[in-house]
Amino acid sequence: MRKSIIAILSAIPLLGGFFPPTVYSTITSVNGDEATISKAFPVDGMSGIVIHKFGNTNEAISSIAVQTSANRIKLIKDDMLGDNKLPKPKISASIGDKVIGGYLYNNVLVIAPNAQTYQKIVSSAPKHWIHPDIYAGFLAREGESTPNLNNLSKFARESQVGLIYVVLRDKAILI
Repeated sequence: MRKSIIAILSAIPLLGGFFPPTVYSTITSVNGDEATISKAFPVDGMSGIVIHKFGNTNEAISSIAVQTSANRIKLIKDDMLGDNKLPKPKISASIGDKVIGGYLYNNVLVIAPNAQTYQKIVSSAPKHWIHPDIYAGFLAREGESTPNLNNLSKFARESQVGLIYVVLRDKAILI
């Protein structure tokens, strides 16, 4: 019991600045599948989307953006829609396109060791918390019994989960 309380208390302080904020930026230059943005994401590896404008009122997501270094992003079009049978967007990112870093990062799957830890986490921050039972149902449907990066990634794409928060005995991991 004592170890459980210590684990809960040690994980909770991480929540304050643990989740990266959404960042709004614009593309300032493009070179192939790389671009420079006006405002960097908080951490390298953070992902987002690029929104291309058509005329005055129409917009569409043209690619996924992943920050590779300060103010630099890699533009990804493959696997954007999660189905290779669907056509890929032919739109190329261009100067002035909007970039939203941390798109869907408010949708967080929580994998916690027990119900008390889960409840403490979800009551600590205003996010759209995804219950682990939904993920467990996904695993059952897929015929898998153990979480791994492949099935977590597939679940996140299908369920529009932006972050996965895994609480362990003495630390927390954000994927």
